[in-house]
Amino acid sequence: MVRGRETDDAGADDNNVRSHEGAESTTGLSRLPVLDSVFALLAWLVTPSSHYRWYIVGLTLVNQAMALGIMIYSFALFVVPWLDEYEISRSTVMLAILSFQIMTGLLSPFIGQLLDQYAMRQLVVFGAACMGTGLFLLSQATEFWQVIVV
Repeated sequence: MVRGRETDDAGADDNNVRSHEGAESTTGLSRLPVLDSVFALLAWLVTPSSHYRWYIVGLTLVNQAMALGIMIYSFALFVVPWLDEYEISRSTVMLAILSFQIMTGLLSPFIGQLLDQYAMRQLVVFGAACMGTGLFLLSQATEFWQVIVV
């Protein structure tokens, strides 16, 4: 009896495929497999499921990539303009990234405590606001010591 169901189900699938193929041939449109995968991905993203934690991991990855990309990895882009603007040596310019990394290390335990006490959404919004404020202040710096302080 189980075997009969398997063949009945398989036969039903074949009929569905045939009827679907017939519909395609009557309309003259061919289905794109890429669109099927895009629609499946979109349906997977908007459907609440047990995979919600992976959404959080993905968003955290994007957040970290943006924050580290802006604050650390793009630092080299500012070195030459700062050398020209402030007429200082390269070692003095590197004090800015050194002070940033030291302050990050010193503040990390306190930020960890905040992560335990407050909701992640509040801290991410607060951190983004602080980063935006810091970047604005960097754009207004007229002396290099202001760059180091910010």
